[in-house]
Amino acid sequence: MLLKKAADADYLQFLLLLSVALVVRLVLRCWVLLVDFFWVPLVVWLVVLVLRLVVLFV
Repeated sequence: MLLKKAADADYLQFLLLLSVALVVRLVLRCWVLLVDFFWVPLVVWLVVLVLRLVVLFV
C-alpha cells in the first residue's frame, strides 16, 4: 500500500513536470511568434525613419 502511494506520488510528480514542460514550450513558441510579429514592423519603421532623415538632410 505504501509502495503504491509512493508510485502514485512519483507518477503525479512526473505528470506535473511534463505539463510544466509542455506549458513552458508553448509559451516560448508563442513568445517567439510575438517577437517575430513585433520586430518586423519595428525594423521597417526604423528603416523608414532613417530614410526620411537621410532625405531631409541630403
